[in-house]
Amino acid sequence: DRLVSVTEGTRATVNVEVQDLDARTEIHRTVPVWLLARTTAPLYVQDPSSGNWLDVTRYLGAFVTPHAPSIMRFLRSAADKHPQKHLVGYQGDEEEVASQVRAVYETLAGSGITYVNSIIDFTPDSGSAGQHIRLPRESIENTSANCIDGTVLMASLLEAISLNPAIVIMPGHAFLAWETWRSNDTWRYLETTMIATGTFEQACTRGDQTAAKWLASGADQATFKRLSLRDLRAQGITPLE
Repeated sequence: DRLVSVTEGTRATVNVEVQDLDARTEIHRTVPVWLLARTTAPLYVQDPSSGNWLDVTRYLGAFVTPHAPSIMRFLRSAADKHPQKHLVGYQGDEEEVASQVRAVYETLAGSGITYVNSIIDFTPDSGSAGQHIRLPRESIENTSANCIDGTVLMASLLEAISLNPAIVIMPGHAFLAWETWRSNDTWRYLETTMIATGTFEQACTRGDQTAAKWLASGADQATFKRLSLRDLRAQGITPLE
């Protein structure tokens, strides 16, 4: 509850005390640290012993919040956009999956969500690289989102209806993917920056083309990353709220 109020980089201290079995102090140190803003997602952290940069983009999965009340309320409106007036995940048949994603996309488009390129991050430590990111409820409240904001917002809505979305990360950009059927490892892609300007078909075409281009180029997993939410949850990465 204390960390919720941290909206900018904040100085703090870590107090470390080690005692033996007789309660005698063996080590007592106080170390200054920075607390990152709750809206800062660390992407890479430098290992101080080796100097290598460690990839921690998997923790973007914490910003996917399917159980937030605003997400659940939003899904009620999305269900009204679906031809059968329901959102059932992978129940039913495979053809229904895309229509559910469409209903979510069109509801977001109708809500007035606008692309805003706000990526500046005030990370005071040169040993880390981060990304400013809005929680999905903030994007809904403010009707604005950049590429990663829109991606975690749509991923939250799709995970909430028991689909398996993925966060796709490539140099300088992020967009959405979803598994077309349960555990079939077949993926469709969607460009979330087009929510305010393009149709569902156009956003899917752009996303599919971008993914196909990078995959055809032989990009490795460090360059083109598809972070499946099902896999991230299995790794213990849980929603922030």
